[in-house]
Amino acid sequence: MEIKHAAWVPVGPVDVDPWDFVLASYLHGLSHTLRVMHHVLAIASQGGSALYAAEVVREAWCAAIIHDMARRHEGHCDLHGRWSVAERLPVWQERFRAWGVEHAGIERIAYAVELHCLPKSFADPHHPGSPVLHLLQDADALDRVRFSGWCDQDCMDPRRLHDPDVAALEPAAQAFFSRHAEVERWEEMRDEG
Repeated sequence: MEIKHAAWVPVGPVDVDPWDFVLASYLHGLSHTLRVMHHVLAIASQGGSALYAAEVVREAWCAAIIHDMARRHEGHCDLHGRWSVAERLPVWQERFRAWGVEHAGIERIAYAVELHCLPKSFADPHHPGSPVLHLLQDADALDRVRFSGWCDQDCMDPRRLHDPDVAALEPAAQAFFSRHAEVERWEEMRDEG
């Protein structure tokens, strides 16, 4: 997936490590996180700077880094966003500040991470963190292509997207996923299932 333009592009090392995660996971671990980070930039590229301000892209990208780090199991969980805010945001916030995130941005990241795993009805559409939440949720939803052909009930559902145009990125997201080394492990899990 080529990123032609984004309102903000990260500079410098990111240093996300498998040890940052409470749970070693193929579903929600490092590879998923790296793809969600990529999808944030790809979605922003699709919409251009008119749709996504640089601070929204920066904050959604930072939120993507920690959004699943505190997961304790692979099943449905409404609490892992809250856990990630409590446990991982304090560890990462100085790095986020080094990337230009202001104090209010840290609060918007916390809002987005806490609510990313909850239904849309839990979010306040007027909250200043809503654009960050929407971009994070759409990027996270785009990585649901990893379930295609394996667990179709968990596949990306365009009805869950905040921006319906994100659905057009599904083939590129599938191609991007298929280039990851972990795809062989996914095939093994699919065969075992």
